[in-house]
Amino acid sequence: MSEPKPEIYWVTPRIPWPPRCGASLANCELIRGMAELGYRIHLICFSERNLSQADSEMVMASLGAATLRIHQWSILYRHPFLRRCLSILKSIFRSNIPLTAMHFTSSEIVRFVKGALLSRSPKFVLWDGLHPMGALFRKELSQLKECINIYRAHNCETMIWAGYARSKSSPLTQLLRYQVERMQRFESICLREASAVAFVQESDLQCISQENQKKQVAAVVPISLPESPDTTPLQVKRWRRVNVSDTEVPDLQLLWLGGLNWWPNREGLEWFARSVWSPLCSLRPNVSLTLVGRGTEKICFRSQDRVRALGFVEDIESIFAEADLLVVPILSGSGVRVKALEALSQAVPCIGTPLGLSGVPPSGVFVAEESSEWIHVLRVLSNRECFIQGMHGARAVRQLNSRKLCALRMDELLHRADH
Repeated sequence: MSEPKPEIYWVTPRIPWPPRCGASLANCELIRGMAELGYRIHLICFSERNLSQADSEMVMASLGAATLRIHQWSILYRHPFLRRCLSILKSIFRSNIPLTAMHFTSSEIVRFVKGALLSRSPKFVLWDGLHPMGALFRKELSQLKECINIYRAHNCETMIWAGYARSKSSPLTQLLRYQVERMQRFESICLREASAVAFVQESDLQCISQENQKKQVAAVVPISLPESPDTTPLQVKRWRRVNVSDTEVPDLQLLWLGGLNWWPNREGLEWFARSVWSPLCSLRPNVSLTLVGRGTEKICFRSQDRVRALGFVEDIESIFAEADLLVVPILSGSGVRVKALEALSQAVPCIGTPLGLSGVPPSGVFVAEESSEWIHVLRVLSNRECFIQGMHGARAVRQLNSRKLCALRMDELLHRADH
């Protein structure tokens, strides 16, 4: 009889369920997968609101978690402007913490983490994302360093901020460079302090120096997605739409997905609108574009009659059912675009830059870097070919990004960190 799995105290910067973005979707599936392997998961989350007992029980049941503790941010930290001001003031005294992680070092966080973690003497603590690890820098919580601390690295934060700083030519540039320097120090220390690091893709694993690789356990634990059948009713609906005679030329329906509050999304969309969409409209009159994500409802495009800007949408599956191709024009940043994996899982192929499709299975994708390459593909691509490529991509994602496979890889990483 196998030994029972240990407990994991899983620290996330927000309540992961229901999934409203790529990061929370990935968190949900990995937590479910680990619970299915027999781990007892204790969720520790931060939120602008608290949950009722009934809602808390629903979150735990949905994720398979044993317990859920939520810290509700104080009024000062709920407002973005006040949070930034407080972070700038605190940065005078804590030069080793980047501004975006500063609020995780506050006294209220120290008290909360003490009650949630130190009082229970946990063996495994999984830090989901870089910023919450700022709590480890407070001397009151130095005892946590004796635990087996697992850092779930969704990306290389320094690369994201460095790209942001390069793209700006304004009075904010110096402040951004200051943030990059702090983030580089902070990320380096967190990587050294962690007992093990779970990266989402191989290229991010290479961010660790050879010296760090010798000192710690590191592995790639891919983004996991919900289990899906080989064929869904929405895919059948798409097949019926594209299965027309060869004499007809149906519209090519493009989809852009992402929140504009994350600047690589905004940067990429602006480049796509200027360098790809404008010339494509004059070359292919039957192309249309749907924009989905927070902030997109305020976007104005050339040929606006061909563009639907929907803003945030709850039922994303119905949007995928109408799309022929997802565009992923990411020019800077790090990590894996979960939206590309999610699209492939729904048999919607992707076209994107090499960075936009980094960590995505090669089946069902079209990689294009220069605007001329994008236009060449989009000018001649049929939606029937999109459907065929999408089905290839769906099979690849089911094999490489299954919940069970990703959970087993995390299980192996925990075992290595414990020995």
